[in-house]
Amino acid sequence: HPEAAAEAESGAMSGEPGPTSEAPPPGEIEPGSGVRIVVEYCEPCGFEATYLELASAVKEQYPGIEIESRLGGT
Repeated sequence: HPEAAAEAESGAMSGEPGPTSEAPPPGEIEPGSGVRIVVEYCEPCGFEATYLELASAVKEQYPGIEIESRLGGT
């Protein structure tokens, strides 16, 4: 019976999902974990405020991450 085989397959596929990643949840990254973000932006284009907003949001969520800016032109 093809129906029985299909049921058995779908039953096997609906097993408990295992852990998918070993990454720590937000807020639990170790300070000094070596994660560094470099943001390049165009100062004359008015993106400095946007960068500062991003930097403060990152530091609030992930205190262990370093974020720095680099001025880039177009």
